[in-house]
Amino acid sequence: MKPSQKSKEKMATSGRLPGLYIPPSPHVDQIPDNKLFALSTVDGRDRRLTKSIAPYFSEFATFATRAEISGKYLIALDKMGGVLPRALTQEETETLDTFGEKMTEADVEEVKAFERKTNHDVVALRLHMKKKFSTSSLADLSEFNDIFLTSDDKNNLTFRLNLMRATHAVILPILNNLESNLGGVRQEHAETVEEARTHGQAAGPTTAGKEFGVFHERLRKQVKKLAEQRLTGKLNGAVGNWSSMRYVHPEKDWINFSRDFVESLGLTPNDMTTQINPYDDVAEYLQNYTRINNILVGLDDDMWHYISDNWIVQIPKAGEAGSSAMPQKVNPIDFEKSEGNLEEATDLMEGFARRLPRSRFQRDLRDSTQIRNVGLALGLATVGYASILEGFPKTAINASVMKDVLNSDWTILSEPVQVYLRRFTDVADPYELMKQLVRGNHMGQEQWHELIDNLPVSKDHKDHLKKLTPETYLGYAVELAKGVSKKI
Repeated sequence: MKPSQKSKEKMATSGRLPGLYIPPSPHVDQIPDNKLFALSTVDGRDRRLTKSIAPYFSEFATFATRAEISGKYLIALDKMGGVLPRALTQEETETLDTFGEKMTEADVEEVKAFERKTNHDVVALRLHMKKKFSTSSLADLSEFNDIFLTSDDKNNLTFRLNLMRATHAVILPILNNLESNLGGVRQEHAETVEEARTHGQAAGPTTAGKEFGVFHERLRKQVKKLAEQRLTGKLNGAVGNWSSMRYVHPEKDWINFSRDFVESLGLTPNDMTTQINPYDDVAEYLQNYTRINNILVGLDDDMWHYISDNWIVQIPKAGEAGSSAMPQKVNPIDFEKSEGNLEEATDLMEGFARRLPRSRFQRDLRDSTQIRNVGLALGLATVGYASILEGFPKTAINASVMKDVLNSDWTILSEPVQVYLRRFTDVADPYELMKQLVRGNHMGQEQWHELIDNLPVSKDHKDHLKKLTPETYLGYAVELAKGVSKKI
C-alpha cells in the first residue's frame, strides 16, 4: 500500500510546532561525503581520532573480510581434496588468498548494486564473486563459492575477525601507550606526598605515584586479559550439524576440516552452535572493554578533581580558549571528553553483552543489526582513550600544593597514634580518646604536638609520637609506587 499525495503532505507537517522554522534539507544524494555532514561524531567531529579504526568496521571492511574468507575457504576445500572438480593452480591459489585484500571500492559498489536487487548482502557478494570468476580461469568453480555454507558461517568469522583485528592493530597500542604514561607518573612521583581522601575527606598520607600506580596496575591486568582472549568461530552449515557437507561427502572429516579452517584464521573453533555462533565470547570480550572503560572513567574523575583542587595544574596552549565569556578559564576538556565518550561506549557495550547472547531457536536477525553498531562503540572508546593521551601532556603534578595540603592538618596522624597507644601503653580505650580530641578539628604541627604532650603517657612515648609527621607516615606507599613491594 502506498500513501496518497495528500497523505504525504499531511505527514510532512503533522506534529510540527507552530512557528518552528525547518530549513530545506538537501536530498541525501546531494550531501557531501565529508566529516562536516557525518551523522555521528565518531565519523565527523572526531574523525581524526577514529580514522584508524574505521577500516575494520566500515561496510567496505565487512565485504572485504567476507571475500577474504570465501577465497580462503575455496583454498581449504582444494587442500582437502576430492571436493572440487579439479585442483587449483598456484596462480589461482594466490588470487583467492588475496581476494579480500585486493577488493576495491568499485567492487563493493557492485556488491551493493547486487544487494539492492537481492536484498541479501551475502548472496550479493556471491554474485559479485561469480561475475569475477567468469572472466578468469576460476569460471568453472563459480558454483563452489560458499558451497555447504550458510550466511553466518561467513558472518560470524567476519565480525569476530574484524573485532579482534581492530583491537590488536589499533586499540591495544593506544591502551599500551596509556599504560606506559601511567607507569611513568607512578615512577616519577613515587615519593611525591599527597593527602589520601575517602568519602571526599582527609584520610591519611599517601603518594601521587602510588595512587596513579593503582590505576596503572588495574589497567595493565585488564588490557592483558583483552589481549589474550581469542574469539570463537564456526563453519558448520545451516543449523550447525554439517548436514549438507556430510550428505554430499560422508567420507570426509568435516568437523576437523572446519576446526582447522577456523584456527587458520586465528579464532578458536566452536563445534556446538545453532545456525549462528552464540555470542557468549563476544559478550565476554566487550565486558573486558567495559572494565577498562570504567577504570579510565575513574581516572578521568580523579584527574578532574585533582585539577579542580590545583593538585594538578594545566599547561595552557597558545591560541586555545577555555570559555566564550571568561578569558581566564583553562578547562579539563580532554578528561571530560574522555569520560563522556567512555560512558557512552560502555552503555553500548553493556547492551550488546546483554542482548547478543539471546537468539530465537536456531537464529533470528536481531544480532545482524546489533553487531553493525559495535564499531560505533569501539569508535567512542577510541576517542575516550585518545583524549586521555591528549590531556596528559597538558598537565603537571603540583607537588608543593599537595605537600602543603597534607601538612595543613596533622589530625590525619590520629590513626597511628591510637594504634600505638593500644599496643604499647595502658591508656583506656585509645580510639575513643583520640576521637574525642580530634574529630571535627583541624590542627597544625604546633597544636598537634600540644595534644601529644597532654596525653596520659610517659615522656618517652610522647617523644616517639612527636617524631611522626604526615610526610613520613607512608607505610609502603613509595615501594608500591616503584613496584618493588614484592621484595619488601
